Amino acid sequence: MTQVEIKKTTDGSVEVTGSTPSETFDLAIARALDGFVRETELKGFRKGKAPAEMVRQAIGEGKLLERAATIVLETEWPKILEEQKIEAIGRPEFHIVKIAPGNPLEWKVNVATMPEVKLPDYTSIAHATRTKEKKEVVVEDKEVSEAMERLTAINEKSGVKPEMTDAFARTLGPFPTVTALTEHVRASLIKEKVEREHERVRVAMIEAIVSASTFTLPKILVDAEEDRMLGELFSTVARMGRQWDEYLKDAGKTSEDIRADLRPDAERRAGFGLILQSLARVEKIIVPEADIEKRTDAMLAMYSPEELKKIDRTRVRHYVASVMENDAVFVVLENV
Repeated sequence: MTQVEIKKTTDGSVEVTGSTPSETFDLAIARALDGFVRETELKGFRKGKAPAEMVRQAIGEGKLLERAATIVLETEWPKILEEQKIEAIGRPEFHIVKIAPGNPLEWKVNVATMPEVKLPDYTSIAHATRTKEKKEVVVEDKEVSEAMERLTAINEKSGVKPEMTDAFARTLGPFPTVTALTEHVRASLIKEKVEREHERVRVAMIEAIVSASTFTLPKILVDAEEDRMLGELFSTVARMGRQWDEYLKDAGKTSEDIRADLRPDAERRAGFGLILQSLARVEKIIVPEADIEKRTDAMLAMYSPEELKKIDRTRVRHYVASVMENDAVFVVLENV
Protein backbone atom coordinates (compact mmCIF):
# COMPACT_ATOMS: atom_id res chain seq x y z
CA MET A 1 0.00 0.00 0.00
CA THR A 2 1.30 3.43 -0.95
CA GLN A 3 2.27 5.56 2.04
CA VAL A 4 1.46 9.26 1.71
CA GLU A 5 2.14 12.48 3.57
CA ILE A 6 -0.01 15.54 2.90
CA LYS A 7 0.97 19.16 3.41
CA LYS A 8 -1.31 22.12 2.81
CA THR A 9 0.31 25.15 1.20
CA THR A 10 -0.56 28.82 1.51
CA ASP A 11 -1.59 29.16 -2.15
CA GLY A 12 -4.68 26.94 -2.00
CA SER A 13 -3.00 23.69 -3.00
CA VAL A 14 -1.70 20.55 -1.32
CA GLU A 15 1.60 18.73 -1.67
CA VAL A 16 1.27 14.97 -1.52
CA THR A 17 4.46 12.96 -1.00
CA GLY A 18 4.15 9.25 -1.69
CA SER A 19 6.16 6.04 -1.51
CA THR A 20 4.83 3.07 -3.45
CA PRO A 21 6.19 -0.34 -2.32
CA SER A 22 8.85 -1.99 -4.48
CA GLU A 23 6.58 -5.01 -5.07
CA THR A 24 3.90 -2.77 -6.59
CA PHE A 25 6.44 -0.88 -8.69
CA ASP A 26 8.07 -4.08 -9.96
CA LEU A 27 4.65 -5.32 -11.09
CA ALA A 28 4.17 -2.02 -12.93
CA ILE A 29 7.56 -2.48 -14.60
CA ALA A 30 6.44 -5.92 -15.78
CA ARG A 31 3.20 -4.45 -17.14
CA ALA A 32 5.08 -1.66 -18.87
CA LEU A 33 7.50 -4.15 -20.45
CA ASP A 34 4.58 -6.28 -21.68
CA GLY A 35 3.18 -3.18 -23.34
CA PHE A 36 6.46 -2.37 -25.05
CA VAL A 37 6.78 -5.97 -26.25
CA ARG A 38 3.35 -5.82 -27.86
CA GLU A 39 4.09 -2.60 -29.73
CA THR A 40 7.78 -3.04 -30.60
CA GLU A 41 9.07 -4.54 -33.83
CA LEU A 42 12.72 -5.63 -33.81
CA LYS A 43 14.76 -6.88 -36.76
CA GLY A 44 14.22 -10.61 -37.20
CA PHE A 45 11.00 -10.68 -35.18
CA ARG A 46 7.40 -9.89 -35.98
CA LYS A 47 5.77 -7.09 -34.01
CA GLY A 48 4.98 -8.32 -30.51
CA LYS A 49 7.14 -11.44 -30.82
CA ALA A 50 10.56 -10.18 -29.76
CA PRO A 51 11.98 -11.52 -26.45
CA ALA A 52 11.23 -9.22 -23.51
CA GLU A 53 14.89 -8.72 -22.58
CA MET A 54 15.78 -7.69 -26.14
CA VAL A 55 12.94 -5.19 -26.12
CA ARG A 56 14.06 -3.89 -22.74
CA GLN A 57 17.54 -3.24 -24.07
CA ALA A 58 16.19 -1.63 -27.24
CA ILE A 59 13.87 0.86 -25.55
CA GLY A 60 16.22 1.69 -22.69
CA GLU A 61 15.72 1.52 -18.94
CA GLY A 62 14.66 5.15 -18.69
CA LYS A 63 11.61 4.81 -20.94
CA LEU A 64 10.60 1.57 -19.24
CA LEU A 65 10.74 3.04 -15.74
CA GLU A 66 8.96 6.21 -16.88
CA ARG A 67 6.02 4.20 -18.25
CA ALA A 68 5.95 2.03 -15.13
CA ALA A 69 5.79 5.14 -12.95
CA THR A 70 2.89 6.43 -15.07
CA ILE A 71 1.05 3.12 -14.56
CA VAL A 72 1.53 3.37 -10.80
CA LEU A 73 0.39 6.98 -10.55
CA GLU A 74 -2.64 6.47 -12.84
CA THR A 75 -3.71 3.63 -10.55
CA GLU A 76 -2.80 5.04 -7.15
CA TRP A 77 -3.68 8.72 -7.52
CA PRO A 78 -7.49 8.32 -7.80
CA LYS A 79 -7.43 6.01 -4.75
CA ILE A 80 -5.44 8.55 -2.73
CA LEU A 81 -7.82 11.38 -3.63
CA GLU A 82 -10.75 9.29 -2.43
CA GLU A 83 -9.11 7.90 0.71
CA GLN A 84 -7.67 11.25 1.82
CA LYS A 85 -10.82 13.15 0.79
CA ILE A 86 -8.84 15.61 -1.33
CA GLU A 87 -11.08 17.78 -3.52
CA ALA A 88 -8.56 18.28 -6.29
CA ILE A 89 -9.17 20.65 -9.19
CA GLY A 90 -7.09 21.28 -12.27
CA ARG A 91 -4.29 19.08 -13.54
CA PRO A 92 -1.94 17.70 -10.86
CA GLU A 93 1.81 18.24 -11.21
CA PHE A 94 3.61 14.90 -10.80
CA HIS A 95 7.30 14.74 -9.87
CA ILE A 96 9.33 11.54 -9.54
CA VAL A 97 11.74 11.80 -6.60
CA LYS A 98 13.41 8.35 -6.68
CA ILE A 99 13.00 5.59 -9.22
CA ALA A 100 14.86 2.27 -9.56
CA PRO A 101 13.90 -1.40 -10.03
CA GLY A 102 13.63 -3.34 -6.79
CA ASN A 103 13.06 -0.15 -4.80
CA PRO A 104 10.00 1.81 -3.69
CA LEU A 105 8.85 4.46 -6.16
CA GLU A 106 9.02 7.82 -4.44
CA TRP A 107 7.03 10.69 -5.87
CA LYS A 108 5.48 14.06 -5.12
CA VAL A 109 2.31 15.71 -6.41
CA ASN A 110 1.20 19.32 -6.23
CA VAL A 111 -2.47 19.90 -6.90
CA ALA A 112 -4.93 22.73 -6.38
CA THR A 113 -7.84 22.03 -4.06
CA MET A 114 -11.36 23.30 -4.31
CA PRO A 115 -11.63 26.65 -2.49
CA GLU A 116 -14.85 27.92 -1.00
CA VAL A 117 -17.09 29.02 -3.86
CA LYS A 118 -20.40 30.83 -3.41
CA LEU A 119 -22.47 30.29 -6.52
CA PRO A 120 -25.31 32.64 -7.49
CA ASP A 121 -28.70 31.57 -8.84
CA TYR A 122 -26.92 30.19 -11.89
CA THR A 123 -30.02 28.70 -13.52
CA SER A 124 -31.72 32.10 -13.67
CA ILE A 125 -28.53 33.76 -14.90
CA ALA A 126 -28.04 31.12 -17.61
CA HIS A 127 -31.64 31.48 -18.81
CA ALA A 128 -31.50 35.28 -18.82
CA THR A 129 -28.17 35.31 -20.66
CA ARG A 130 -29.38 32.88 -23.31
CA THR A 131 -32.50 34.99 -23.88
CA LYS A 132 -30.49 38.21 -24.11
CA GLU A 133 -27.70 36.85 -26.32
CA LYS A 134 -29.77 34.72 -28.68
CA LYS A 135 -29.35 35.80 -32.32
CA GLU A 136 -30.67 34.38 -35.55
CA VAL A 137 -27.95 32.90 -37.74
CA VAL A 138 -28.06 34.33 -41.26
CA VAL A 139 -25.77 33.70 -44.23
CA GLU A 140 -25.92 36.43 -46.86
CA ASP A 141 -25.66 35.73 -50.59
CA LYS A 142 -22.50 37.85 -50.63
CA GLU A 143 -20.80 35.49 -48.15
CA VAL A 144 -21.67 32.50 -50.35
CA SER A 145 -20.32 34.27 -53.45
CA GLU A 146 -17.07 35.11 -51.67
CA ALA A 147 -16.67 31.49 -50.54
CA MET A 148 -17.27 30.27 -54.10
CA GLU A 149 -14.68 32.76 -55.34
CA ARG A 150 -12.16 31.40 -52.84
CA LEU A 151 -12.76 27.89 -54.20
CA THR A 152 -11.67 28.96 -57.67
CA ALA A 153 -8.70 30.89 -56.25
CA ILE A 154 -7.51 27.86 -54.31
CA ASN A 155 -7.59 25.75 -57.45
CA GLU A 156 -5.80 28.30 -59.61
CA LYS A 157 -3.04 26.72 -61.71
CA SER A 158 -0.23 28.46 -63.61
CA GLY A 159 -1.88 31.80 -62.99
CA VAL A 160 -5.15 30.70 -64.58
CA LYS A 161 -8.23 30.70 -62.37
CA PRO A 162 -10.76 28.00 -63.33
CA GLU A 163 -14.24 29.04 -64.42
CA MET A 164 -17.08 28.06 -62.09
CA THR A 165 -18.89 25.51 -64.25
CA ASP A 166 -20.74 22.26 -63.63
CA ALA A 167 -17.63 20.39 -64.81
CA PHE A 168 -15.45 22.25 -62.28
CA ALA A 169 -18.00 21.64 -59.51
CA ARG A 170 -17.77 17.89 -60.14
CA THR A 171 -13.99 17.99 -59.59
CA LEU A 172 -14.58 19.23 -56.02
CA GLY A 173 -16.76 16.35 -54.86
CA PRO A 174 -20.21 14.82 -55.31
CA PHE A 175 -21.66 18.00 -56.81
CA PRO A 176 -23.27 17.43 -60.24
CA THR A 177 -23.92 21.13 -60.79
CA VAL A 178 -22.78 24.56 -59.66
CA THR A 179 -26.13 24.92 -57.90
CA ALA A 180 -25.48 21.78 -55.84
CA LEU A 181 -22.03 23.06 -54.90
CA THR A 182 -23.46 26.46 -53.99
CA GLU A 183 -26.04 24.90 -51.67
CA HIS A 184 -23.32 22.79 -50.04
CA VAL A 185 -21.20 25.91 -49.46
CA ARG A 186 -24.21 27.74 -47.99
CA ALA A 187 -25.00 24.83 -45.64
CA SER A 188 -21.35 24.68 -44.53
CA LEU A 189 -21.32 28.42 -43.78
CA ILE A 190 -24.55 28.12 -41.78
CA LYS A 191 -23.15 25.20 -39.78
CA GLU A 192 -19.95 27.12 -39.05
CA LYS A 193 -21.88 30.19 -37.90
CA VAL A 194 -24.22 28.11 -35.73
CA GLU A 195 -21.22 26.49 -33.99
CA ARG A 196 -19.56 29.87 -33.42
CA GLU A 197 -22.79 31.32 -32.08
CA HIS A 198 -23.29 28.33 -29.80
CA GLU A 199 -19.80 28.80 -28.36
CA ARG A 200 -20.29 32.58 -27.99
CA VAL A 201 -23.47 32.12 -25.94
CA ARG A 202 -21.77 29.48 -23.78
CA VAL A 203 -18.95 31.90 -22.99
CA ALA A 204 -21.46 34.65 -22.23
CA MET A 205 -23.32 32.37 -19.80
CA ILE A 206 -20.24 31.30 -17.88
CA GLU A 207 -18.89 34.87 -17.79
CA ALA A 208 -22.12 36.05 -16.23
CA ILE A 209 -22.11 33.25 -13.65
CA VAL A 210 -18.43 33.86 -12.80
CA SER A 211 -19.07 37.59 -12.35
CA ALA A 212 -21.86 36.86 -9.86
CA SER A 213 -19.87 34.22 -7.93
CA THR A 214 -17.60 34.74 -4.93
CA PHE A 215 -14.30 32.84 -4.76
CA THR A 216 -10.52 33.09 -4.45
CA LEU A 217 -8.50 31.56 -7.28
CA PRO A 218 -5.70 29.21 -6.17
CA LYS A 219 -2.40 30.53 -7.56
CA ILE A 220 -1.42 27.10 -8.87
CA LEU A 221 -4.48 27.12 -11.16
CA VAL A 222 -3.60 30.50 -12.65
CA ASP A 223 0.07 29.50 -13.04
CA ALA A 224 -0.93 26.29 -14.84
CA GLU A 225 -3.23 28.19 -17.20
CA GLU A 226 -0.50 30.74 -17.86
CA ASP A 227 1.97 27.93 -18.66
CA ARG A 228 -0.57 26.37 -21.02
CA MET A 229 -1.13 29.66 -22.85
CA LEU A 230 2.61 30.28 -23.09
CA GLY A 231 3.03 26.80 -24.54
CA GLU A 232 0.34 27.56 -27.13
CA LEU A 233 2.20 30.75 -28.08
CA PHE A 234 5.51 28.84 -28.35
CA SER A 235 3.85 26.37 -30.72
CA THR A 236 2.34 29.15 -32.83
CA VAL A 237 5.69 30.90 -33.17
CA ALA A 238 7.39 27.60 -34.09
CA ARG A 239 4.75 26.84 -36.75
CA MET A 240 5.53 30.23 -38.28
CA GLY A 241 9.12 29.03 -38.65
CA ARG A 242 10.48 31.57 -36.20
CA GLN A 243 12.75 31.32 -33.16
CA TRP A 244 11.40 32.41 -29.78
CA ASP A 245 14.25 34.89 -29.22
CA GLU A 246 13.56 36.43 -32.61
CA TYR A 247 9.88 36.78 -31.76
CA LEU A 248 10.70 38.49 -28.44
CA LYS A 249 13.14 40.88 -30.15
CA ASP A 250 10.58 41.93 -32.78
CA ALA A 251 7.94 42.38 -30.07
CA GLY A 252 10.36 44.36 -27.91
CA LYS A 253 9.52 42.21 -24.90
CA THR A 254 11.03 39.64 -22.55
CA SER A 255 9.51 36.26 -21.65
CA GLU A 256 8.50 37.81 -18.33
CA ASP A 257 6.68 40.60 -20.21
CA ILE A 258 4.81 38.02 -22.26
CA ARG A 259 3.79 36.18 -19.09
CA ALA A 260 2.54 39.44 -17.58
CA ASP A 261 0.48 40.09 -20.72
CA LEU A 262 -1.04 36.61 -20.50
CA ARG A 263 -1.84 36.81 -16.79
CA PRO A 264 -5.27 38.55 -17.01
CA ASP A 265 -6.56 36.06 -19.58
CA ALA A 266 -5.05 33.19 -17.57
CA GLU A 267 -6.98 34.37 -14.52
CA ARG A 268 -10.14 34.59 -16.63
CA ARG A 269 -9.71 31.05 -18.00
CA ALA A 270 -8.86 29.67 -14.57
CA GLY A 271 -11.99 31.33 -13.16
CA PHE A 272 -14.09 29.71 -15.87
CA GLY A 273 -12.60 26.31 -15.04
CA LEU A 274 -13.16 26.70 -11.30
CA ILE A 275 -16.81 27.68 -11.66
CA LEU A 276 -17.48 24.93 -14.21
CA GLN A 277 -16.06 22.37 -11.77
CA SER A 278 -18.13 23.85 -8.95
CA LEU A 279 -21.26 23.57 -11.07
CA ALA A 280 -20.39 19.97 -11.96
CA ARG A 281 -20.20 19.13 -8.24
CA VAL A 282 -23.48 20.86 -7.41
CA GLU A 283 -25.22 19.14 -10.33
CA LYS A 284 -23.57 15.82 -9.38
CA ILE A 285 -22.19 15.35 -12.89
CA ILE A 286 -19.94 12.31 -13.26
CA VAL A 287 -18.57 11.37 -16.67
CA PRO A 288 -18.30 7.56 -17.02
CA GLU A 289 -14.70 6.34 -17.02
CA ALA A 290 -15.38 4.17 -20.08
CA ASP A 291 -16.49 7.25 -22.04
CA ILE A 292 -13.35 9.14 -21.04
CA GLU A 293 -11.12 6.23 -22.10
CA LYS A 294 -12.97 5.90 -25.42
CA ARG A 295 -12.60 9.61 -26.23
CA THR A 296 -8.94 9.56 -25.14
CA ASP A 297 -8.22 6.58 -27.40
CA ALA A 298 -9.96 8.32 -30.30
CA MET A 299 -7.88 11.46 -29.82
CA LEU A 300 -4.59 9.55 -29.58
CA ALA A 301 -5.50 7.49 -32.67
CA MET A 302 -4.87 10.61 -34.77
CA TYR A 303 -1.13 10.46 -34.03
CA SER A 304 1.60 8.29 -35.49
CA PRO A 305 3.49 5.75 -33.32
CA GLU A 306 6.50 8.10 -33.27
CA GLU A 307 4.37 11.05 -32.17
CA LEU A 308 2.69 8.96 -29.49
CA LYS A 309 6.06 8.34 -27.84
CA LYS A 310 6.23 12.07 -27.05
CA ILE A 311 2.67 12.35 -25.73
CA ASP A 312 1.75 12.02 -22.06
CA ARG A 313 -1.43 9.94 -22.05
CA THR A 314 -2.24 11.03 -18.49
CA ARG A 315 -2.31 14.67 -19.57
CA VAL A 316 -4.47 13.89 -22.59
CA ARG A 317 -6.87 11.87 -20.45
CA HIS A 318 -7.15 14.68 -17.91
CA TYR A 319 -7.86 17.15 -20.71
CA VAL A 320 -10.53 14.88 -22.22
CA ALA A 321 -12.20 14.34 -18.83
CA SER A 322 -12.29 18.08 -18.23
CA VAL A 323 -13.77 18.84 -21.66
CA MET A 324 -16.45 16.16 -21.27
CA GLU A 325 -17.39 17.38 -17.80
CA ASN A 326 -17.59 20.99 -19.01
CA ASP A 327 -19.79 19.96 -21.94
CA ALA A 328 -22.13 18.17 -19.53
CA VAL A 329 -22.36 21.33 -17.38
CA PHE A 330 -23.18 23.47 -20.42
CA VAL A 331 -25.91 21.03 -21.45
CA VAL A 332 -27.49 21.62 -18.03
CA LEU A 333 -27.20 25.40 -18.39
CA GLU A 334 -28.67 25.28 -21.90
CA ASN A 335 -31.77 23.47 -20.70
CA VAL A 336 -32.79 25.45 -17.61
